[in-house]
Amino acid sequence: MNQKLSQEILVSRSHNLYSRNEDARSPYTRDYTRILHCNAFRRLKHKTQVFYDPDNDHICTRIEHVLHVESVSYSIASAMGFNVELTKAISAAHDLGHAPFGHFGETVLSFILYDNPLITDVDNKEIPKLFWHEKHGLRVVEKLEFLPDTKDQLHNLDLTYAVRDGIICHCGEIDEAALYPRSDFQDLDSMTKPGQFSPCTWEGCVVKIADKMSFFGRDIEDAKLLGLFDGDTLSELKSMLQSHTKRIAAVNNTELIGILIRDLLTNSSIDKGLTFSSDTQDFMKVLREFSYKHIYTHNRVESYKKYAYLVLTQLYRHLIDEFEQEAIFEKLKTGTSRYFGFYDTFCEWLYDRDMKRCNDERDLPIAQRGNVSTPIYDCQNSLKDYKLAVVDFIAGMTDGYAIKCFNMLLKY
Repeated sequence: MNQKLSQEILVSRSHNLYSRNEDARSPYTRDYTRILHCNAFRRLKHKTQVFYDPDNDHICTRIEHVLHVESVSYSIASAMGFNVELTKAISAAHDLGHAPFGHFGETVLSFILYDNPLITDVDNKEIPKLFWHEKHGLRVVEKLEFLPDTKDQLHNLDLTYAVRDGIICHCGEIDEAALYPRSDFQDLDSMTKPGQFSPCTWEGCVVKIADKMSFFGRDIEDAKLLGLFDGDTLSELKSMLQSHTKRIAAVNNTELIGILIRDLLTNSSIDKGLTFSSDTQDFMKVLREFSYKHIYTHNRVESYKKYAYLVLTQLYRHLIDEFEQEAIFEKLKTGTSRYFGFYDTFCEWLYDRDMKRCNDERDLPIAQRGNVSTPIYDCQNSLKDYKLAVVDFIAGMTDGYAIKCFNMLLKY
């Protein structure tokens, strides 16, 4: 672990967690279990990795990718003597901020937040101009997700600094010659773009590099299973594998991950950083170019992007159209009979996080108050807050739920 930052900083939390008698867990193991128990983690099983809302049970989803990253980072951290409990926690949480429909969902939400004409105050710094899942993942664990305490009162996840840092800093392609942790403290909420800083721990760096190692073979496996490759593409893939110095005979995730882990461990050290051989770096670049050419921009994927764009923008438009500043919750409730399961769910979700609930209950006895402690929106006084709440709500959806809500809107 990076010794340049004090242990007190690395394990610090925004608030102190409630204590448990005879708790044998370390702070990072406690983070790991808190992540597993939150709703955002549960929804990963129905969120896109590459292929949207698949009917085929064997196509990779976001949660499978997270488990691959956890496995790869564990192998690397264990071999190099790093803290495997910390890598497990960062791995489990690193993609909690992903929107439905994968990286394209991020693009759509960025459009909504920046270019959509409904947004009139994009220059206000309190509204993000860019939706990136690493930053939103930090928002999820710091503000949007709750867990009950020993009195069944809800609080945010309150993860350690090292884990929260690993979430927001896991982005970026590994094109640099070597990856090292940074040595200084950073206010994580002030980060403004993906890849702005390296993680502050070796464990965060391990997860960052494991994230990139884990998808090459799996994406190719899925593309072959779904019939995206014709004969010429399969020949190109075979030729590409044979050109590698190790003469790879089979392309599958098990084989590729094994090759990449062995190469990384052979070439990395505390002094040299986390690094691959130049040959393997070149091979990873070729794999990435092949995947962009034949998978991520395939016409079947591009066609579905148009559908995903329609779904997300229409969900946003319908909720924005319901805004009435003085009676937002009353207006939303009038739509529940028409769109039961969409407006009512959003209304309940928003009420748990909005200042109005706090105002409604401030005169009640503590035992009768709602159990969400810190509201994050003031929608009755701020259209900006309401717009951000709508984006946060949509970002938390699974692919299937977003499609279900969109289909509700088509009914008269």
